[in-house]
Amino acid sequence: VSPNPTKDFIGISRNSPEPCLALRTYQGKLYNKFNKIVWQGEIKEDVQIDARKLPNDVYFLHITDDKGKTERQQIILNK
Repeated sequence: VSPNPTKDFIGISRNSPEPCLALRTYQGKLYNKFNKIVWQGEIKEDVQIDARKLPNDVYFLHITDDKGKTERQQIILNK
């Protein structure tokens, strides 16, 4: 996930050194500080989330794989 902090787009890269992980489908959700989903989508390839219309704040990206494992990352939006 890059760049962080960001001012316009949040990039999610699907690059993986393990081929079996590259074939998985992931679900992504971006939450604001009030735990409201401001973006969600299926991640099959590299993704660019347009954050230009979101206010400056801290956001939380949750990415869940097809086995239910979730990774979380804090994103700072500062325009």
